[in-house]
Amino acid sequence: MKGMDFYMKAVIMAGGEGTRLRPLTLNVPKPMVNVLNRPMMAHIIGLLKQHGITEIAVTLLYLPNVIQDYFGDGSRFGVHLEYFVEEKPLGTAGSVKNAEDFLSEDFLVISGDCLTDIDLEKAVSFHNENNAAATIVLSEVNNPSEYGIVVTNEEGRIQRFLEKPSPSEAFSNTVNTGIYILNKKMLSYFEPGINMDFSRDLFPAILKNRDRFFGYNAPGYWCDMGDLRAYLRCHRDLLDGKVNISLEGIIRDKGVFLEEGAFLEVGATIMPPVYIGKNTYIQSGAEIMPYSVIGSSCVVSDRVKTSGSVVDCGSYLDEGSYVDGAVLAKKVTLKKNAKVYEGAVIGEETVIGVNSIVKPDIKIWTNKQIEDESIVSLSIINSERLNRNLFGYRGITGTPGVDFTPENIAKLSACFGAMNKMGKLAVAYDGHAVSYMAKAALTAGAMSSGVKVYDFGQNLLSVVRSAVSFYGLKGAMYVSFRSKKLQIEFIDADGANIDRKTEKAIEGLMGREDFARVGSHLIETPLNLENYKNYYFKTMSTRFYLNKIDRFVYLKAESPLVDQYCDQLFEEVLIKPIRLKDKIMKNGEITARISGDGERLTLYAEDGSEIKDDKMFMLIILILMGDRNSGKIVVPPYLSQKAVTLAENNGAEVIVSKNSDAAFMKEMLRQNAQEEFRMCYDAVYALSKIMEYLAVKNLQLSDITRNLPEIFKTHRKVRLEHDDRALVMRKILNQYEKENLQLLDGIKINKKDGWVFIVPDNNKASFTIITEGINEEYANELCDFYELELKKQS
Repeated sequence: MKGMDFYMKAVIMAGGEGTRLRPLTLNVPKPMVNVLNRPMMAHIIGLLKQHGITEIAVTLLYLPNVIQDYFGDGSRFGVHLEYFVEEKPLGTAGSVKNAEDFLSEDFLVISGDCLTDIDLEKAVSFHNENNAAATIVLSEVNNPSEYGIVVTNEEGRIQRFLEKPSPSEAFSNTVNTGIYILNKKMLSYFEPGINMDFSRDLFPAILKNRDRFFGYNAPGYWCDMGDLRAYLRCHRDLLDGKVNISLEGIIRDKGVFLEEGAFLEVGATIMPPVYIGKNTYIQSGAEIMPYSVIGSSCVVSDRVKTSGSVVDCGSYLDEGSYVDGAVLAKKVTLKKNAKVYEGAVIGEETVIGVNSIVKPDIKIWTNKQIEDESIVSLSIINSERLNRNLFGYRGITGTPGVDFTPENIAKLSACFGAMNKMGKLAVAYDGHAVSYMAKAALTAGAMSSGVKVYDFGQNLLSVVRSAVSFYGLKGAMYVSFRSKKLQIEFIDADGANIDRKTEKAIEGLMGREDFARVGSHLIETPLNLENYKNYYFKTMSTRFYLNKIDRFVYLKAESPLVDQYCDQLFEEVLIKPIRLKDKIMKNGEITARISGDGERLTLYAEDGSEIKDDKMFMLIILILMGDRNSGKIVVPPYLSQKAVTLAENNGAEVIVSKNSDAAFMKEMLRQNAQEEFRMCYDAVYALSKIMEYLAVKNLQLSDITRNLPEIFKTHRKVRLEHDDRALVMRKILNQYEKENLQLLDGIKINKKDGWVFIVPDNNKASFTIITEGINEEYANELCDFYELELKKQS
């Protein structure tokens, strides 16, 4: 047994509710979920004891009596436990502050719901050798998006960290394990009784105060039992011997782990690795296939087959039943020939009837009775794609009938509705029949959560954004159908796309299918407001001096809805544009193209030259700054430096947003740049504004564009053979940390004659490289060089 040469106490944080592990955590707190037939927290206590730490505080919040009743004073486990129960949620740091009187000068904090064999003695030695005020124990993982990433310098001092980053923000694959060694003085940063989080509150304060703050990159195994997939994965790792933990009283024989009293009849087939708990009875003819874990006091009958599954204590598997890659909680009964398939989770004391089938990824809550001959398919078979990483760069995109069905669209809407707590939400669509189907499902889901639905019918997204603010709604859902893909966008109360935090909350609710329904007395009929667009265009037409335009504007629309809106606007101001399908005019007239969602505008000047993307942004800058010669301009991180310089030369204070549409929108609204917001995300408005500007100034568009600088930019997609985006990001960050870097949901490296922006894909093992140079050749050279760098680092 190991033991440290110095005295230290520990705190086990055991207040977690474990919502992502439901239904396993409906009746017990997360640290009490069994792993190899004993609570997770028991393994943590064993690890502390192994390293000579026996004085332990336990912080409790959710169902505290369950933990106290099981562990008592700790003497049964060879330690001394004292409990500190929160009367209200105090957060991770606040819960430890609650135990301050118990703690010694330096102490260790560890989560009660992880699985690890990290050498705590070495971590404490590292802390002491560096005379650290605080040390975070770190581990390397493949996908850091669910954790807090930490970046250290060569000596181990922490430079930056980010809690639960999106893939584009994951600058490292080195993550916070939730194991900390702290000097007691660190708790003096805040008062008792206040909700404080280590990563959100305490660690930034420690960095700001320049205390000695270190990260110890620990070898060994660490797994956060964050969700049901991680729960199954940890069991596989344990059975494969990847985790060095104490399993007292276990007989091990060639990959078969047997607790005392386990009984296997002759004729039972056991294919290692497997684990069988005490007093469990395996009958002749049963097949216990690899990676099966059977808890205590279970009965596994003749012709039962289990594979890659966890069956918890007291469960009964009747003849011919089948469990493959699933989790059965305590006291589950599978009647004769019942089958439970991969990814399914069955709650405590649930009975699955004779010949019934539970399809993949289904969750059944506790104490349910599934009738004989049932096929349980409440979730779709491919729900994994909808329950994890739902959101892409902007909203959710998928194939109707495959990724999207009316059922899961309604669930998405119910999740968004539940988050808005009986508020008012808008729904609208782009006019396509498929979009209309999805809008109907969104409406039903929102209504089921008690939301008052404002139905704006067939409309442009820009109009819906305006309506959200006008009516004081809590948000909106907008559906469009293009290129055989359905897209759902979620809008917040400001009219901007929701941020990543809200997206992750929706993903979490969908993954748990944990959203409330309301009674029929709280469901209201939707309010039809499709004619709001008439008011919208009336107010827009009165804002502009469009009657001063004495030349034609040629429109080239991507959707009939956009055509309809443009016709309506110009009819209001007595302009009759000629619409062409394909031809770009070059005879002294302007041609405009508007995207199908009504947000993006492309112009062709009188000489036929194209104005879009960066040059369009330059035009917007000139118009916005033309009258005031000062103010704020918000720019995305991939905008040409020449556009930034143009803004600065016109007296603008330039603010760079993070790399997403939602972040760009929110930053504009935060900076009170509503006019810029409308010009970037309302193409009809932007067209009107530009035409007015030209008319009032008596300018040709080509007069302006002729003086705009030429831009040399390159975009390239780089695919990786393996999905190690975070590791690649960390290597790039470490290699170029001494250069002029910006971390903006990606890594931007500024060079003397250009820049390179490296952005990981949210859902795929790939990167986008965007470069700008003083000429086309240099932009391509930059792109070539960093493409090779990415491939070399992967």
